[in-house]
Amino acid sequence: MKVWIFTFFLLTLGLGKADSITQARQELSPSLHIEHLGTPAIPRSFNNALFEQQIQAIDTIGKYGNADDVKLLIPYLDYPGPGAFFFSPGESGDEFEKTAWPAFGAIARIPHSTERLYAYALNKNNPIDYRLTVLSMLRYVAPDAFKNCINKIEAAESDNTKLGGYLRLIQDPKMQFSGIIHHEELDEWQQEIKMRNEHKASSNP
Repeated sequence: MKVWIFTFFLLTLGLGKADSITQARQELSPSLHIEHLGTPAIPRSFNNALFEQQIQAIDTIGKYGNADDVKLLIPYLDYPGPGAFFFSPGESGDEFEKTAWPAFGAIARIPHSTERLYAYALNKNNPIDYRLTVLSMLRYVAPDAFKNCINKIEAAESDNTKLGGYLRLIQDPKMQFSGIIHHEELDEWQQEIKMRNEHKASSNP
């Protein structure tokens, strides 16, 4: 009798987890993603109830999900956690990123997620912003895989000079993880560097 009760308990627990993970996946569908959360400015149409619900869904997937869920979580890497925008450079690091960016922490908890991140970054059919973001995450959770992945991309896409410039920027030690990387922002950063260098050159003939 005790064995049957214990088996029933495990079965019920398993079904409960299955229901919660299924619901979590539905709550993180691409159409429900709240745009522009990875900046200090919260959008006017911000739905706090939906945001909190999705943060819980991200946590559930981190606990009970599998490697197939990594791709689902990547667009949500721009969802900030408490204190994401209020930290000193000394606080930056693997453990800080896991709490400051919930999807970062969830992906890091999922077994074999590093392999999925690696494959995603290499796939040139994926959006460039997400590929760069995934590379940025790899830099924290798997430094060797990050370097290897960078080398492979540079070799496979050597004709893409724009991408080459982006790869150099995200390898800068000063660049901290701050949600989704938008290539337009990297374009602006490159322009600033160019102008700064030109100014230095003109000041030191």
